[in-house]
Amino acid sequence: MARIPVRAGYGRGLLRRAMLTHRLTRPMDLGGKPLAFSMVERYLRVTRALGVADDGSHMDLAVPREARAAVDRRLQAEGMAAEDPVCTVVVGAAFGSSKMWPPAHFAASCDALFERHGWRAVIAPGPGEEALAREVASLAKHDILVLAEPVLDLPQLAALLERSQLVVSNDTGPRSMAVALGLPVVVAVGPIADGHTRHQLKRQRVLMADVHCRPCNHPVCPTDHRCMTRITPELLVSAADELLEAEGPGQVRS
Repeated sequence: MARIPVRAGYGRGLLRRAMLTHRLTRPMDLGGKPLAFSMVERYLRVTRALGVADDGSHMDLAVPREARAAVDRRLQAEGMAAEDPVCTVVVGAAFGSSKMWPPAHFAASCDALFERHGWRAVIAPGPGEEALAREVASLAKHDILVLAEPVLDLPQLAALLERSQLVVSNDTGPRSMAVALGLPVVVAVGPIADGHTRHQLKRQRVLMADVHCRPCNHPVCPTDHRCMTRITPELLVSAADELLEAEGPGQVRS
């Protein structure tokens, strides 16, 4: 009706297929169910079907100079020097509470990483996640810096991630930002099929519990949240040590 001559996408359902001029099908398992595969690859398949050239599936993220300066000023105001090592911690997830690792687990991991490596944990919550960030900080033995008043905007969040030695995260947007920046990331994955975000895994460790009910795709867990609670702080810290031994930490920007 809009007279758009080329309409490309995945043909799910009869109506959608009828509207598309270029129909793609998702990979299926042996039982005929769609397989979860990288969102990067998913969208590249659409553009490639239209004959658009690309540079591959590698992700990059540019950090504005102004955002770097703003984050530097913010951290200095909190008593942190430019050379102080940072572990950025992402405690929220827009999808729902089922994708969030428990606050006590985050706090224990921050304490262990500080004791092992001397990294100051910094939490940069998104809008609406301020109380959760403060809860994590209240449960930790060592001081955690919470940048919640005000929260960082996305360019500033990228600048904070960029200067991190390690990023500890739920399976959410800032994790992909950290991956695009080439940082070492340890991520706890719960109710969602991890294939959607499995890209550039060289500097990542993806932690999942072997429980029969995942992936359930529920925003709120209807039972005991075992897919996340069974990923212990010890497992995360061990994964971080293994990753850093193999790849080395992120570098503080000069």
